[in-house]
Amino acid sequence: IVNCFNIQHAQPILAEFIFSGNEMLPDDVTTLISFLKTQTRLSYLNLSRCLKSEIDESLDQIAEYINESKLSGFEYVCTTNNPLGKQGVRFIEKLIGKTSLHTLVFKYSGMSDAGLEALRNLVELNTQMTSISCDGINPQNEGFFCDAYNVFARLDRVEIPARDLSLLQSKRKGSLPKEIYSKPPPKTLMMRVAEYETFDNSSSMLVHPMNALMEMMTKMSDSILKKKE
Repeated sequence: IVNCFNIQHAQPILAEFIFSGNEMLPDDVTTLISFLKTQTRLSYLNLSRCLKSEIDESLDQIAEYINESKLSGFEYVCTTNNPLGKQGVRFIEKLIGKTSLHTLVFKYSGMSDAGLEALRNLVELNTQMTSISCDGINPQNEGFFCDAYNVFARLDRVEIPARDLSLLQSKRKGSLPKEIYSKPPPKTLMMRVAEYETFDNSSSMLVHPMNALMEMMTKMSDSILKKKE
């Protein structure tokens, strides 16, 4: 399906791109990112559950794209039986001090305490960040957990890490700063869509945007049908 994004002179019509559940190898990621670079209005990218093999090379490309783009939100939710672990830690470390992200949803990563430390550093050094969701990190040390969420408490939106709290409380550990409980989680898709409707669509770069969107959808449909044959 990735090959359907080989679109010459693609118009920048996308505000959000959800590609979750489509397995990709590094070559596929390269193709996809080449397309995403044409989408200069892209605000939010969701690649959840897309990486199952040769993950390091793919994550390197994704981190580079995020750092070079004006992306404001990135989402990657792992399957519970395929966490990123140390690979996720290295990915987050590549974003520290370099990204323009405002929102990060990075769930069920299994990154443990090293991941919490990396996320804490990310929020501390990327001062434009406003929202985070990182439940399922599987913390082992109460200190790392509390230190990270004390920093996250400065953000506007934080998802309560119910799974990680349950894990720590089973060991009679773990608590969150009180102010976390009064914060809403990161914005939902519907909330983001409402924001996209306020975007300025008057750019002279856009020529027949609906035709461009229909062309893209037709190529995706053709690619899916060929795969089924």
